[in-house]
Amino acid sequence: MLTLPDELTSAVFRLLDTLTKLALIVPEVAVMLALRWLDTLINAVFKFADELTKLLFTALICAFSVLETLTKFVLIVPEVAVTLALRWLETLINAVFTLPDELTNAVLRLLDTLTRFVLIVPDVAVTVAFR
Repeated sequence: MLTLPDELTSAVFRLLDTLTKLALIVPEVAVMLALRWLDTLINAVFKFADELTKLLFTALICAFSVLETLTKFVLIVPEVAVTLALRWLETLINAVFTLPDELTNAVLRLLDTLTRFVLIVPDVAVTVAFR
């Protein structure tokens, strides 16, 4: 025949076992959700980067077309004007080549920050669960 202290002790151990299982399951679910969200975000960023790269290459093709047109007028337009136009075009081409590198660096910094966040959240959730 069980007494009240035995039943109370048994209930406490069942509660402790249940809380331990919950504490071990919740961080895994949170990490899976965070990683799924991170994967979706990474895919969106890479798709955006691909679209931007296509746009930049189209702009580059247009820039080379402009360069070809300007080259045809070199003999007609004064040398100073051609130099200014070519300098402007060179600046534009340099900007087009620099933007993908800047975008890639920004994406990698974002991924690094998000990865650190995903790795910190489970530790915080487990700490809070055991308090």
